[in-house]
Amino acid sequence: MPSKILSIADALNNPLRRRILLLLTERPGMSLRQLARELEVGTGNLAGHLLILERVGLIREEREGNRLRFYVNEELILTSRNDGVGAKTPGDRFARRQELPDNW
Repeated sequence: MPSKILSIADALNNPLRRRILLLLTERPGMSLRQLARELEVGTGNLAGHLLILERVGLIREEREGNRLRFYVNEELILTSRNDGVGAKTPGDRFARRQELPDNW
C-alpha cells in the first residue's frame, strides 16, 4: 500500500484546522485546553488536528512547565508569502516577483 504524504494543502483542506491557524495567529501561545474551549471542540479531536498541522510544519509547540503552547510557524508562512503563495491576487504575486533581483 503506498504511503500518503500529507501536504500543506491537504492540512488546510479542513475548516477546523484553518480556524486553529487563524486563532493562533491572533493569540499565539495558547494551550490545548484554551484552544479547545475557544473553538468549542474536544481536546482529543483537537489534538489530532494539531498533530497534522505540526507534521506539515504550519505550527510548532513549545513546552512551558507541564503545558504545551502552540504557535504558528512564522518562518514557513513568511517563506510562502515571499514565494507568492500568500498573494491575495495574481497582481500581488506578479508584484512580488518584480521585487526579486534579475539574477534570481
